Amino acid sequence: MVDDVANMLPDIPNLVRLCKAIAMLDAILCQEWELRYYSFNSMWNKDDQSEMMASMRDGSGEHYFIWFMREGAAIKGFARESVLNPVNNDGAPYPEVFADFPQELSYFLREAAFAIEDTTFCYWRRQGDLAWHSGDISFPTTAGADPDGSRNLLRILDGRPETYVDYARDYYELEIDEADVHHIYQLKPLNADLLLRLQSDRKLDDFAEEIKEIGYIRGT
Repeated sequence: MVDDVANMLPDIPNLVRLCKAIAMLDAILCQEWELRYYSFNSMWNKDDQSEMMASMRDGSGEHYFIWFMREGAAIKGFARESVLNPVNNDGAPYPEVFADFPQELSYFLREAAFAIEDTTFCYWRRQGDLAWHSGDISFPTTAGADPDGSRNLLRILDGRPETYVDYARDYYELEIDEADVHHIYQLKPLNADLLLRLQSDRKLDDFAEEIKEIGYIRGT
């Protein structure tokens, strides 16, 4: 089950691209930042331009954070209904979640912004690794198909435009075209016609700050 999620995740460069695209799509579809699920900060650490951060917050406490750095990347998330909810372990994350977490990425576990105390799943990948890794956890057979919540919370990262189209339909109640999502998934330049097709009433200039923060390519 968990291995399926690790196999679904793209490699680090493609995950950066995908997270930027999803954040840009959310910015286009929803003007109010606090109502968006997905964000991306390409300038997360102004002293180290290799560090970037992607996040998802659903407004009810469930979330994920993805930290990108020179040495690799790490993902953590919190699913309230998971059997690994820290409330079931005296308020502390289950140590198996972080088993074998690499020293090169250990700052991730100490950064307060990532709310490590609220963790039900964690993945990591060092530069040069051929796959994503996670702690070796033996889930009870009664835990269900998504025992740590990663399958549900990370499914948007499968790289398929239709997955985002379904999300936009469910959350924003908007019908958008897979071809336009694919355009943004490839980080192709934004333009006025694209914004209109995505039903945005904002002009390209209105996105200047968001484009800069996300690190997207600005079109004309």
